[in-house]
Amino acid sequence: MCWVRNLDTLIFGRLNRSRCLIRPYADDRSTPKADDRSTPKADDRSTPNADDRSTPKADKELEILKTTGRKMMIREMTAADYDEVFALWKTIKRFSIRSKDDSREGVEVFLKRNPGISVVAVLDGRIVGSILGGHDGRRGCLYHVCVAEDYRMMGIGKDMVVFCMEALKREGINKVSLIAFTRNDLGNAFWNRIGWTKREDLNYYDFVLNEENIVKFIE
Repeated sequence: MCWVRNLDTLIFGRLNRSRCLIRPYADDRSTPKADDRSTPKADDRSTPNADDRSTPKADKELEILKTTGRKMMIREMTAADYDEVFALWKTIKRFSIRSKDDSREGVEVFLKRNPGISVVAVLDGRIVGSILGGHDGRRGCLYHVCVAEDYRMMGIGKDMVVFCMEALKREGINKVSLIAFTRNDLGNAFWNRIGWTKREDLNYYDFVLNEENIVKFIE
């Protein structure tokens, strides 16, 4: 189980609280400007405008311009996205899908309970990444974090995580957790790289309430 250390650490002070970020992907993977990591503007970290906290719709469409001219949109996931997101899940090796929780009805219930927190990444006219995000009023949690194999190492995963964490922060959530299978080397490397903490001081327990909620792993 992992927790995030600090939201500013995750985004290196680069998140523009005006909810609009346009950057070339090449810069994201190579050499960010020194002031991106060292001298963020004071209002970027301390005094967001009141409307930043009260109008989450401004967060729902974040367009990023690639050097090739292709646009990638990070936006809220809706029930209408289910078919494409489910198709994406089925392309991810060793991805776990639960027959009840991950059904259309199960995902719709989750989205209604946690409006504005789940996210999809759209590029080349299709959904290439997604996260189910929610909270219980005390702690946030991210589920089913994934990016299509051909679109990895482009910063898409981190951008989606930032979207979810900013949405949770607006809800007054102070801590976020997730579960990564120990055999998921790529996933564990990703969470470590973007500043999450692997907990070594606890055990994770669960109890099955519905045995019909069958887990299937994608081969």
